[in-house]
Amino acid sequence: MDAFVDWLTNPDNYKKLIERRNPNERKDDIYQEFADYVNMECNVNWGVNKVKNKVQYARTKYNDAKSEGRSIKADTSERERLRIRDRMLDICPDFDRFRVIYTSEDETDDTDGSDSNNDGSDETRRRRVTSVNTGMNPSRGETGGRGRSTNRGRGSGRGRSVGQGRSSGRGRSSGRGRSAGRGSSAGRGSSVGSGRSAGSGRVVVAAPGRSSSRIGISTTGRTSWGPGDSAGRSIGWSDGGNTGRNASSMKKRRVIHSSSDEDESQAQRSCIASQAEGRDTRRLEILETNLSTIVETQLSLKKKLDDIEESRTLESARMGNAVSKGDARREDGSFERRLRQLEEENVEYRRDKEDFKEKKEEFKLERQDFRQEKQYLKQDLKQEKEELRKEREVLRKEREELRQEREELRQEKIRIQAILLENAELRSEIEVGNRMIGHRE
Repeated sequence: MDAFVDWLTNPDNYKKLIERRNPNERKDDIYQEFADYVNMECNVNWGVNKVKNKVQYARTKYNDAKSEGRSIKADTSERERLRIRDRMLDICPDFDRFRVIYTSEDETDDTDGSDSNNDGSDETRRRRVTSVNTGMNPSRGETGGRGRSTNRGRGSGRGRSVGQGRSSGRGRSSGRGRSAGRGSSAGRGSSVGSGRSAGSGRVVVAAPGRSSSRIGISTTGRTSWGPGDSAGRSIGWSDGGNTGRNASSMKKRRVIHSSSDEDESQAQRSCIASQAEGRDTRRLEILETNLSTIVETQLSLKKKLDDIEESRTLESARMGNAVSKGDARREDGSFERRLRQLEEENVEYRRDKEDFKEKKEEFKLERQDFRQEKQYLKQDLKQEKEELRKEREVLRKEREELRQEREELRQEKIRIQAILLENAELRSEIEVGNRMIGHRE
């Protein structure tokens, strides 16, 4: 079983996990110290986002056990371990994606022919990783990977243009990876060629627990060939390292059951507010990433348009020299063809530029909508807090009235007991008097 799951089944570690940080707060800097703590305790190499998922899993298990009234203790039965693994799969989809075969410490990792995925220490146990395709998220393309290591290239190279592929991590993660570099054109093709995407990536994955190996390396090469008068070749490489967050971080957080209805409602409202704020933050981050991509593409298009203008000027100068040398008829025909081709390419690039402008405007509008929605959510939360405060005030007054009524009832009970005691004494005196009267008669 995974080292982290074994670590979680220890009640002392549960206590550390819950008390060390407040999981309701969603800022990364709050989890950074805790991530370092978990990496040191469990000998793993996980980022902040994955630690968030593990914290959510631990809180869910802790709260379930607390609500059911049972103690949290280590359960070594196989059924309990399988149940924990299934719960972990809901939080982290790539947890059980690979079967790990432990080998001797002197053996190297043979997934890529080197030990570059090791963390550098001699004591680290090397692992041989065998990919297991469980059919849950089948691999796409030729990468042979699954989930977050899968690349689906969007956008193909066009003739003289750069191969602009953006690799998106599909599967159960919702992140969008951006290409790490844009290749520059090595020549000018005379026609637009359709780009081909060849997935040549190799997935290198080690199950979390020992070495600091990466969770997926995939490289997609895009090559576009422009046949024509000159050998135009444009090669763009897109590094498909996904930076997406796991979608399971958006799952609902469970609230610790409290004996007081007032505390429970307050905890639920705080949890809902934190979830809404986290969703808005993630949406804004995605929009900013898309806007930066659009700006970079616009700059690239502008540079290409400048190159076209420069090429047109050089062609005009070359044609003037050819006319002066007496070869005007032949050069005139080739120049016209070249000019028409450049104009067609220019029209296409301008059309692409207009499309990017429209997309940029749409993203701006969406960002404004998200900001407005965030303001509305803040206002609603403020109103709910005010209503909750008024409800607490009403409940406090009602409790005070009930306390006064109980005090009055207690005083009334004391008076009734005194009256009953006095009646008993009078009854005894009457009985004594009746006996004396009977004796006299």
